[in-house]
Amino acid sequence: MQFLINLCRNLRPMINGGLKGELQSYTEPILSCLVDKLGDNLMKVRASAEDAIMAMAEHPAFGVSLCLHNLIKPAPPAGAKDAKKNIASNKHIIGKYSVLLKMLGSFDFNQE
Repeated sequence: MQFLINLCRNLRPMINGGLKGELQSYTEPILSCLVDKLGDNLMKVRASAEDAIMAMAEHPAFGVSLCLHNLIKPAPPAGAKDAKKNIASNKHIIGKYSVLLKMLGSFDFNQE
């Protein structure tokens, strides 16, 4: 996760339109994995996931709206194939709220 954080913070001007299109195919799986890690048992993993999501939200290739969409996405139904018990755990919900609180303090939001 530290690699992703450094990548987002240091390669800000280097991502052009062609690379941005290629990057979009990996965005959803990466963000889904990071959101899952918000409910991890280890505090260090949760903090790294928070920092990685914030770094992605700050980067123009990803943006705040894409990160918010993944944070507030509803959990899959209980019988779904990819449903995880981690999604509804207290740690996971607290982790999501913590990232949302950081985003509210760091970014300006309009009514849309």
